[in-house]
Order: sequence, then structure tokens, then C-alpha cells
Amino acid sequence: MVLWSLWKNRNGKLWNDTCQPAHVLMLSSLAWLDEFCKARQMEKKPTVRAKTSWTLAPDGQWKLNVDGSFLPSLTHGGTGGVLRYGTCDFKATFANHVTLVASTKHTELIAIRDGLKLLQDLQAENVIVELDCLEVAADIVDLQALHIAETGIIDDIRGSLEILHNVRINHVSRSGNMVAHRLAAAIAYEADIS
Repeated sequence: MVLWSLWKNRNGKLWNDTCQPAHVLMLSSLAWLDEFCKARQMEKKPTVRAKTSWTLAPDGQWKLNVDGSFLPSLTHGGTGGVLRYGTCDFKATFANHVTLVASTKHTELIAIRDGLKLLQDLQAENVIVELDCLEVAADIVDLQALHIAETGIIDDIRGSLEILHNVRINHVSRSGNMVAHRLAAAIAYEADIS
């Protein structure tokens, strides 16, 4: 700001033959600095994210929420799922400890496979399967995806989807899948403590 003030004073002398004393230049520099700081200062508004929560399935449909939890230091984890019908009537749940898993994605795939097995056992049709891992949801739907590490599990899931009628897989946020997430995490950490 001082340099700007000096430059402006120089141009005033050059073009208008006016010159200001040093103390005026200093005060105007401080005033400009104050205005600049006020203009640049943005109001710190808290960022409000829309928190999604679990929603009811449409009438006549089942909803299965599944999730997997992975403990990388111990190469094991847990899977969990909750099956509800229409107006939130609870129908079934599962929670399994899984060993020798390689990643979170691997555990999520096992959770879906476990959930689809539950649907087959109950002969449930017209089901929305929800999970909070977008990558896994995309891999199952994308028939061109080639994942050597998970090919067997993905093939199992696709085979189950062909057997079951009117079953679709959707991605939801973690907050919309919280019950399944807590089930899977509880099983994973329970096995870690034992």
C-alpha cells in the first residue's frame, strides 16, 4: 500500500503538479490497507451439508442395506446387513466375521454376496440393495470391468442377481446406511478383541 501511495503521489506530481507530504501518504496507505483487508475478509459461514438418512422403500418393495468393515492391520473384518420391508417393518439381519480379506472393497463385496444369499434364502423379490461404497456399486453394474482380485466374488454377485427377480443395487451415503455400517464394524472389532 505504501508503494501504491508513492506511485500515486509521483503520478500526481508528474501529471497534475500536486504533491502530498509523507505523513499524508502514510495515513492514506494505512486507510487503503484497512479497506483492502475488510474487502478481502469473507464471512465465515459454517458449511451445512445436507445429512441424508435412511429412507423407506417404496410400498411393495424390500430394502437391504449392507456394509463391510475392514481392519487392514489384521486382515480381517466384518459384514452386516439389515432387510426391511415397505413401511420399515424389520424382517432379517446378518452379521458375519470374515478372515483373509485384502481391502475395504473386498469386504464390501463379501457383504453384498452375504446379503444376496440372505435374499435367496428368504426368496425375497423386488429388492433395493443399498451400500455406501460407490466404487463397488459401479463395479457390479459395469459388465466391462475387469478386476482380477475380486473377479470370483463379482461373478458370484452377478450370478445371484440373475437368479433373483427385480433386485437393483444403489449407492447411498454412509449416514443413509448407518445400521449396516455399525453391524459390520461391531463384528470386525469384536473379533479383534477376542
